[in-house]
Parts: sequence; C-alpha cells; structure tokens
Amino acid sequence: MKVKINLGCGPVYLTDSEWVNLDYAELGPGVQKADLLGHLPFDDGVADLVYSSHFLEHVPLEKVPELLSECIRVLRPGGILRLVLPDLEELCREYLHCRALGEHEKADF
Repeated sequence: MKVKINLGCGPVYLTDSEWVNLDYAELGPGVQKADLLGHLPFDDGVADLVYSSHFLEHVPLEKVPELLSECIRVLRPGGILRLVLPDLEELCREYLHCRALGEHEKADF
C-alpha cells in the first residue's frame, strides 16, 4: 500500500485510504494530531509522497531545515516532496498596485 502524507492539512484533508492527514489538532475525523515541527510519526523511507499546501510559510524560519529534513527522512528513495507556497511575485505586484491607488489599508493586509 502506498503512503501519502498531507502535512499541515488544516480542515481540508483527503479521505482516500492512502493518505495520512496531519495537523497540530484533530480538525476532523480524518486528521491525526502531530507535532509538525518535531519528529514526524513515521519510520524512515515509508512515504511515497509528502504534500503540504500553504503551511511552510507559517513555520518559523529557523525550523524550516529541520522540517524539510523530516520530510526527506520519511520519503522512500524516489519519493516526491510537493510544497505549495504563496506566489511572492503576485503578492508584491498586488501590494504595489494597492499603494499606487492609495488603497493603503488593503495593501497593509
């Protein structure tokens, strides 16, 4: 059986039996509580995929190397690490556009 890890899933998780959904809290019946910035609850090399969407940007910078090392540790050789992050270029464009229009409150958000 394949093992796919959804790291920092929040309330959006997959119910397929191949997926293990992890977050800081049990946010639904398909989510396991885990310390996402510590040792992930898996043996070495068991996961085919580690997926995370819009979680890494919330991790303190000094913890990022440890988290990524944990992701690599649990992946099997040839496994996939897929990280979805905000588009910084788009965020900067929107910020500058709002400032140019004088929409400072929107830009500050």
